[in-house]
Amino acid sequence: TWTASYVVADADTDGAVTISITATDLAGNDAAAHTTISAGSVNVDKTAPSITTSSIASSNGTNTLAKSGDTITLTIVADEAIASPTVAFQSGGANVAGAVTVAAGDDDDATTWSASYVVADADTDGAVTISITATDLAGNAAAAAHTTISGGSVTVDTTDPAVQGLTHPDNPT
Repeated sequence: TWTASYVVADADTDGAVTISITATDLAGNDAAAHTTISAGSVNVDKTAPSITTSSIASSNGTNTLAKSGDTITLTIVADEAIASPTVAFQSGGANVAGAVTVAAGDDDDATTWSASYVVADADTDGAVTISITATDLAGNAAAAAHTTISGGSVTVDTTDPAVQGLTHPDNPT
């Protein structure tokens, strides 16, 4: 029994690994090249993933606005299977107060994910922004955080309206 190993080099291309094994016995007889892998397979993947789309909406009746208690959900689509992405939300330029929940989408190939959080009273009013970092299943990290929302927008507004300038007439009619 023999074992062979190979370290992937920078010059290698992405794709299926193929083999060619030749052997010579002690008498000098050459065996025909063996090129079939009988169990398993290996693919070289040196390409970092990228987020292709991300869309955002609020559970508010107007899905572009969010008040305290509303859930903001971001849908993420990657160009290849990724491990659970890391997602950060900001509202009004400040980190959100609540925890972010990340869940796999309904697809079977780990390319679709969702991230959500519940707006808190302590969140800053203003536009919601995002930062997503992703790593593919081979361990390649995206070159930079994804910060573009390609569909929708949400603005947090936790400030109650104030009624001003009401007067009561002296002679109601």
